[in-house]
Amino acid sequence: MAEPLIRPVLVFLALVIGCGVLIAATAALTRERIEENRAQRFLATLTELTGSAAAAADVHWNGDTALICPDRAVLRGRVRGYGGDIHWLAAADLDPDAPVLTRLRITEHQETPGIADFLDRPDRGWLASLRQRDAAAIAQVDAVSGATITSRALTRSLSAAFARPALTKPACPP
Repeated sequence: MAEPLIRPVLVFLALVIGCGVLIAATAALTRERIEENRAQRFLATLTELTGSAAAAADVHWNGDTALICPDRAVLRGRVRGYGGDIHWLAAADLDPDAPVLTRLRITEHQETPGIADFLDRPDRGWLASLRQRDAAAIAQVDAVSGATITSRALTRSLSAAFARPALTKPACPP
């Protein structure tokens, strides 16, 4: 009775193994290209934040902060939102009183489509409302209704990043 089942099971296992091999081969063959595309997108985002391809190409990270002396910086961070990690890049003006957020880009997130679409619109709405604020003012921004966990996590992460000693006491070469 078990003999009639052997052939379909073997065919099924062969298909599963074949599909696994194809997926693994595709991943191996495309890994380098995917990493290259990610690096190019990261550089494009840095260029957008700094306003200059030359400045973006010359960014030297010290942890998650890169000074663009004498008066600007780029920051990067990651925070856990409702649906997963949110990766961000931000540009700051190093104001004598406190660093001020000038531009913000969410580079990766896994938040719920429809509810957290504001993360994909950096130049309008809630993300745009964070501009020209220092660490204390960012922390005071109201959360987005329906996306409270995500928006509060992001404001906490940004506020902490803008309070980093590297920004409040920048060490630019003379």
